Amino acid sequence: MCASLLLNAVLNLHFYPNLLEFQGGSSMAKIIKLKNIPVDRVYKVSSDYTWSLDFYNQYPVQIATPNLLKGKKDIWVYASDKDMSMLQNSGLDWNSQISVDQFRITRLQGKFLNPNTRKKVTRKMHLLHIY
Repeated sequence: MCASLLLNAVLNLHFYPNLLEFQGGSSMAKIIKLKNIPVDRVYKVSSDYTWSLDFYNQYPVQIATPNLLKGKKDIWVYASDKDMSMLQNSGLDWNSQISVDQFRITRLQGKFLNPNTRKKVTRKMHLLHIY
């Protein structure tokens, strides 16, 4: 009984809160709030899910094509490395880039749990300011 309570306390007070740092959307939502970025000015160009970013911003990230984004000013795009390349190839440019680590925390694996191999399974997500 005591071991169960101790394990529960460790998981809820240490493990899970630290795990959320690797959920790109929740980390990025904190930055968006800190920098007072209007959530209705945040877009994405892929169909990748952004559940945690949507949840913490209390506003869904809008999906747009690079061509649609070309007609907009002072917006932010939540993008992966692949998305960044696509935006760059389509002629879009940005003057600010914020990057966070991303890992799908619902699919834990040994390589992620081991700090020595974690970088092999995490990827970067970026918030790009299109001016």
